[in-house]
Amino acid sequence: MGFVKNLSTGQVEVWAQGAPAALEEFSAWLLKGPSGARVEKVDEEPRDLRPGLRSFEVHF
Repeated sequence: MGFVKNLSTGQVEVWAQGAPAALEEFSAWLLKGPSGARVEKVDEEPRDLRPGLRSFEVHF
């Protein structure tokens, strides 16, 4: 559950929450990114859970 949003700086903000194993897998995927993406680095910051997240959404 969470969301992804492109920022005007060219960075991408991602909030994700779920089972630890799923988050580890997702984090590894973020280091590669989707086809055609150029990932320079990934900064991770543990945060408190966000109540109400029930799916994964793309915000524009």
